[in-house]
Amino acid sequence: MGWGDCGKDSNGRPIGYVFDATCDHPDCMEQIDRGLTYVCGDMHGDDEYSCEKYFCDTHKNNYVTRNDGSDITVCNECWDRMIEDGELYYDEEEETLSHLTCAVVDMDRVNCPEPAKHLIPKTNDYLCDGCYEEYKKGAYR
Repeated sequence: MGWGDCGKDSNGRPIGYVFDATCDHPDCMEQIDRGLTYVCGDMHGDDEYSCEKYFCDTHKNNYVTRNDGSDITVCNECWDRMIEDGELYYDEEEETLSHLTCAVVDMDRVNCPEPAKHLIPKTNDYLCDGCYEEYKKGAYR
């Protein structure tokens, strides 16, 4: 089976690049298809980054850098949700949303790989749950 006909989405719409469609943005009538070129994210269906909708280039032009370093483009609604969730930050230099990673570096100069959730106002560093608990006990000062 190729990518032309990939079945149906959860709304019963056919998905794949052989199916003509209209951009899913409410105010847009741009003609697209339901292939991977127009899907929010990079794969049919929804995941932690994207919904299962399809958008023209105008409404799917927000870059997100995933944990593995790869970039995807998402719709405005998913972009806004990720910013609101607070687990991603806007990297102005790269013009992308990226995951916050813990600022702690061990003695071998290896960064803690855990996602950061706690801002330390004094230093503007972000720490993961584990490192934050250690910080509260007096570590990293």
